[in-house]
Amino acid sequence: MNRNPGKILSASRRTDIPAFYMDWFMDHIYSGFFNVKNPYTRIVKKIEVSKDIIHSIVFWSKNYDAFIKARAGEKLTQLGFNLYFNFTINSQSPFLEPNLPALKKRFEQLGKLVSVFGP
Repeated sequence: MNRNPGKILSASRRTDIPAFYMDWFMDHIYSGFFNVKNPYTRIVKKIEVSKDIIHSIVFWSKNYDAFIKARAGEKLTQLGFNLYFNFTINSQSPFLEPNLPALKKRFEQLGKLVSVFGP
């Protein structure tokens, strides 16, 4: 059996989708595709998304609050996607990133992700 294991969709490496663009992301998941512009060549490529094509979605964020409140992860797993989270947790000081939630809140978000999706 020569089964294609599927592709990995790296979501939010260029911007923080879980924090700011989850509605946009979910709309495109439900539509079945994204149009993505290459930042260097400016060429737009259509990326089809379905559980048959995409094995896993990788999210990159410093703030998963909107993602958690929207129950986006649960919706995506119900659609058949595997999820992987890169959660960047920097210092407690708001000096460099004043708009992030307090460190305690970010650790609470991490705990919620772990409780729903595992370590």
